[in-house]
Amino acid sequence: MARLFFKAGILFILIVLFGCGGQKVSSTEDHGQNAITEQKELIRKHVTDPEKRSELLKIVAELEIESGIFFTYYDKHIENVRELSSNYQTSRADFQLMVEDFNKHYERYLIMLVNKREEMRLNTNTDEWKKIMNRETSFQAM
Repeated sequence: MARLFFKAGILFILIVLFGCGGQKVSSTEDHGQNAITEQKELIRKHVTDPEKRSELLKIVAELEIESGIFFTYYDKHIENVRELSSNYQTSRADFQLMVEDFNKHYERYLIMLVNKREEMRLNTNTDEWKKIMNRETSFQAM
């Protein structure tokens, strides 16, 4: 039960991090690429200190790489689920193993997102933070 609350809390943080209230949501096919591109543009536009801007863009680039790795895994996972599902002999235990493996990767990904958000926040002031987080699109992990 504690694990469920942990995951729900992480998901809530993720939603808050990447905005939700009445905003457009990027399609799952782009794997958040539109939000990352928009984030970079907002950093370039609103962060005037070259060192801070450079550090923020570096963090977003790391986020982009990690997201690419996760979504490559996610796409493969979906393919594996389809294969498992189409096999009549697949047991509940087979699905459970796949779910447990996915949950480990997903949890690591969510923690990485929260950590990158904190790194970004520490490199901005309140005004810059509001401006770079005021995006039209938001990241949807699943």
